[in-house]
Amino acid sequence: AAMWKWCEAGSSFLSKLASNGEKYQSSVHMRNLIAVYDDVLVAWSQKEQRLLAVNIKNSPNVDRDDCQVLLLTNPPVFEVDNVLVNKSHHLLLSGPRGVTVVALPKTPAAFIKEKALCRSWSLGEHFFLCNKSVLVSHVAWHPDSEADCHALVLTSDSNLRLYSITEPQAPQFILPVGASHGASSTISSSLGDVAVGFDFGHATAGKSPARQVFVLMGSGDVYLTHVSPRDDNSTVHLRKVLGPLTMQPQSDDNYGVDGYSLVCLRAAVPVLAIATTSGTLYHCLALDEPRNETFSQSFEQDQKEVSLYVFEKVKLELSLAPVGAEDDSYSCPIRLFKDPTTPLRYICSHGSGIHAVALPFIDHLQEFAEDEESRQLPSHLHADPCIVENLVCTRALPSSSPATPVGVAVVPWYPGPILVVLTNAWKLLTISLVQGYQSYLPQLLSGNPLATRQSQRVRGQEGPPGLDRHVRQLLG
Repeated sequence: AAMWKWCEAGSSFLSKLASNGEKYQSSVHMRNLIAVYDDVLVAWSQKEQRLLAVNIKNSPNVDRDDCQVLLLTNPPVFEVDNVLVNKSHHLLLSGPRGVTVVALPKTPAAFIKEKALCRSWSLGEHFFLCNKSVLVSHVAWHPDSEADCHALVLTSDSNLRLYSITEPQAPQFILPVGASHGASSTISSSLGDVAVGFDFGHATAGKSPARQVFVLMGSGDVYLTHVSPRDDNSTVHLRKVLGPLTMQPQSDDNYGVDGYSLVCLRAAVPVLAIATTSGTLYHCLALDEPRNETFSQSFEQDQKEVSLYVFEKVKLELSLAPVGAEDDSYSCPIRLFKDPTTPLRYICSHGSGIHAVALPFIDHLQEFAEDEESRQLPSHLHADPCIVENLVCTRALPSSSPATPVGVAVVPWYPGPILVVLTNAWKLLTISLVQGYQSYLPQLLSGNPLATRQSQRVRGQEGPPGLDRHVRQLLG
């Protein structure tokens, strides 16, 4: 990809970030310290306790290096591992010890000044200060929040806590998940039952509409529940927790016992990608289990039994050495990020670099979902392997030390999206991503009815009701 002025070594943006030190890796979580909103790239500087912002709309090679310092009224008192922005220009700074909300500038005129003051405040500050043994495992904005003001926080005591950033001190909803949510964090950790991540799935209808939430445990087990931004503690009894979900077909190793990260890709049926600490990925369909009994018209109809159908296992190449040269004892936690420019692809960040993984399977599944006359799965639906691209290698040899990137962000661009990677040596890499997988996907022409399907999919429409049951029966 072409180089921007702010990407070059010695730019004010990178010079300010470099004050954090030569190396910056977390012993608790892998970090993601950059995010993109509108045409602005923001990065967190831990040493200076401030955000740095740069306008990325400038054309490549333009001799401009506009870097703005964003000062916070209430900086976090903990080390930040993650930066997450939403559409309403609010940003979450999270780490194992807490979560801070930042109100970002909303107008381009605000970036004229070299420095700007941003209001910031903590979520659940009293709770995290008084409960040192409870750590933040994962944080995400709730996609159904009308005001874009609800954040879901997963903690190491296996609880999901829903916060409104307008009422930040007390969660409006607490839901225990996992088999050992009543045990202490120490006991749960020793059993491998600590909740390590989650992601949102499909929206569900019914008496109490909500969004699927898939929760991954350190043991590799996956649980499913539902959370709505309108939930409070009076509705906790409605939110049944299903799991651990059965994984099919059965495997002797139970598909690993070292879960680390999970994403749910947008598709007609929820497609989960699960990453382990051994460099392995599993791709699964979340499918309804067939039922024989009849249900009354109640909320319980929305809480269907679900199983995970594992249709693919991927072992990433973690160095440039020949296959088989890698030490099996090498631990390589993989953190997964969804690509906002396409539902087919996600990004893997780990100690050996960056991989991109695309699943053409999702597009074929969508075609099948929208073809009302189809009663059989196309043969290629079973045979389509994922496409793995090794984009950045930071560990060339098995004997080399891990060097995990500390920032990953996908920037929509023309003619194709660009991946921005911040290395742990405070260098920025820009990589052009494949815009489409034409050799695997149907050609989209203006007169082709498939083009309409593609546009609907980009707008986030999901498959028809009951499709998951139909696919489950066909795959059975």
